Amino acid sequence: MYFASYLKLKAQRIFYMLKSTGLSFFVPLIMVDAVLPLILYFDVKKFGLKQGFEFSLAFFMLCIPFMSVWWLILSLRDFVESDGCEIVYVNQDKNKLLDSIAIFLIYIVDVLILFLVIRHWYPPTVYPIFPQMYKIMLTSVFYFGVTYFVMFVVRNTTAALMVSILYTIVNVVICSFKSKIIPFLYYYTDGGIMTFYLTYVPLAALGVALVFLACIINSKRRKV
Repeated sequence: MYFASYLKLKAQRIFYMLKSTGLSFFVPLIMVDAVLPLILYFDVKKFGLKQGFEFSLAFFMLCIPFMSVWWLILSLRDFVESDGCEIVYVNQDKNKLLDSIAIFLIYIVDVLILFLVIRHWYPPTVYPIFPQMYKIMLTSVFYFGVTYFVMFVVRNTTAALMVSILYTIVNVVICSFKSKIIPFLYYYTDGGIMTFYLTYVPLAALGVALVFLACIINSKRRKV
């Protein structure tokens, strides 16, 4: 009974946090559920199934990870940098970690639905959809970790947004020269299973490590 009440209150809080983002709430939904499918549709219509998806995949890999932190930044703004945000540090949920993960997972579910719909038209014999989805999901975890770290260590959502934008721009520029100095998903070549384990899994692990590091720093800061 207590757990059910806890989940209900948690769901209500997530709802109001997302509601506080206003019309900006719809930006990731429009991008994932409207813009990207339209790009895929026109590319497939012009280039065919396989090549059309490969062209669209560049946009998928660029937009989906970046949009994964949109709700996180906007919904936690009042808890991080607004006047009186110090009140957050007197309750048990000081790092807002569970709320942050819940908001992130809501977005991931929406992306998962998109790929399941795409999978209906792309059997594995035509194009392996799910490996690309896994790479995008792992990169989204990295974006989540970086954004969470900057927000709660620097206590500035604008800085978190700028770091995400800068990281994206730098990788796009680097990938335009086909360099692999910084691992990123904008360039859609398939490096095989070893590239997956040596690039994308460590990228996600780094994101998780940044989350834990932010929690540790935040905890020590409160004890000072």
